[in-house]
Amino acid sequence: MVCPLFPSRFQENDIIIVCLEHMIAADTTLNEVFNLDYGEGAQREYVGGEWTRYALEEEDDEDEESS
Repeated sequence: MVCPLFPSRFQENDIIIVCLEHMIAADTTLNEVFNLDYGEGAQREYVGGEWTRYALEEEDDEDEESS
């Protein structure tokens, strides 16, 4: 399993489960993107920076079936 957005950066051993409450306590600016819609993402240059929203690329179902 790899992250679809950054397949070379994250591997299965990198995955951890965290409580959303703890993430918000560490960075309250996450509240600014609480209302992301399905198929939408957000990124920023640094913690505390301005969020930029973008549309996620749709996965091709045919590619998944052939895997």
